[in-house]
Amino acid sequence: MAACRAAAAAAAAASAASAAAAAAGALGRGARMTEVAQAAWGRVLDEGGGFAVDMTVGGGKDTLFLARAVGPRGHVLGCDVQADALSRTRALLAAHAGEGLGAVRLREGCHSTLTLQEAVEKVGWGGAPPPCARPSLVCFNLGFLPGGDRAVKTAPESTVPAIHGALDFLGRRGLLSILAYVGHQGGPQERDAVEATLAGLPSQDWSCSEIRMVNRQGCPVLYLAERMSEPDPEPDAG
Repeated sequence: MAACRAAAAAAAAASAASAAAAAAGALGRGARMTEVAQAAWGRVLDEGGGFAVDMTVGGGKDTLFLARAVGPRGHVLGCDVQADALSRTRALLAAHAGEGLGAVRLREGCHSTLTLQEAVEKVGWGGAPPPCARPSLVCFNLGFLPGGDRAVKTAPESTVPAIHGALDFLGRRGLLSILAYVGHQGGPQERDAVEATLAGLPSQDWSCSEIRMVNRQGCPVLYLAERMSEPDPEPDAG
């Protein structure tokens, strides 16, 4: 347990430099918004055994990035409501096996139903030891699955409860990352719901920021929320 706590402390120390500043710097260098988000993630992930939760795996590119970032001692939990998305992700991860990826567990279901106790449970990690601390990162990439059925997409009715759940997952200095797309029907309304949710968080507990390009029509908006206070006690893992 002491080793687990030490790993969690190391992950928190790695976030000392602002995730928002890293994202803004990447945007200033002309990076795409997905890369901007990943620059922020790199501030909180620990190659020595971090734990990240990808709430919308989609085609698996973010999940692969996270599995690389946490290293072979780390963990990534990936969620998606579509079996096709999970199949694509499994295939992508298999194509990069042997590259020192972290243990990845994939879960089919709505992100709004994921609980912290389920996230840290001991089963499903393919023989690897389970995570020993709260996630240091929870990320969302909203919208629809590229190349999939565009009628199946995230919506405020499930996204807002999922955000509230994700906020409870994170320990001190943990990061919530939400990339909201606005170019599809319902996208602007979902973005507004995300912004309203984060705007209502107490500033003594959360540092929230918005990163976007104001002169690029339809550009996604990146929201970041870093926990500044200690969370409630962790539940016992199953």
